[in-house]
Amino acid sequence: AIRCHVLTTTPFRHQIYKSQLHAARKAMHHIYVENPYLWNHRFIYALCEARKRGVDVRVTVPSRLDFAMFQGATSHAINTLLHHGVRVFLYPGMTHVKAAVYDNWVCFGSANFDDLSLHKNYEINLSTDDASFVQKMEEDLLLKGQSLSREIRKPVPVSFFDSLSWEIKDYL
Repeated sequence: AIRCHVLTTTPFRHQIYKSQLHAARKAMHHIYVENPYLWNHRFIYALCEARKRGVDVRVTVPSRLDFAMFQGATSHAINTLLHHGVRVFLYPGMTHVKAAVYDNWVCFGSANFDDLSLHKNYEINLSTDDASFVQKMEEDLLLKGQSLSREIRKPVPVSFFDSLSWEIKDYL
């Protein structure tokens, strides 16, 4: 049996956010993230700080989002990550995977890395440090997502409206 922990988000409880932010700040070897909506500034900067510490940080995002109006926020996130040396992969089409491995700990479930999922919505994730399960999630889900994706090596174009979506997304 695999021992899992249930993490939740409610408007007054932010376990998913706090746990993953803590994991990103403590990671020593690698962080692999796949998530369609990656806009939380603190989380993005925690990934950049991890990269600065020498951690292998890789992020997979979709090439097309369900909500096109937020594509600009994703473009800003991509450029911020690239600027700080994070490897970014563009998944062909839409991916709804919401998972991350931080060294030997995995967290996955319903939560996106946006402020709605991390602070306002009702979300549930599971986490575990079971070595065989972490390895299986890393290989069969996150690394597979990277292998199906195209690595982005240069900043993506950002328009005025993209910048606007990056700023207003916090208020939705």
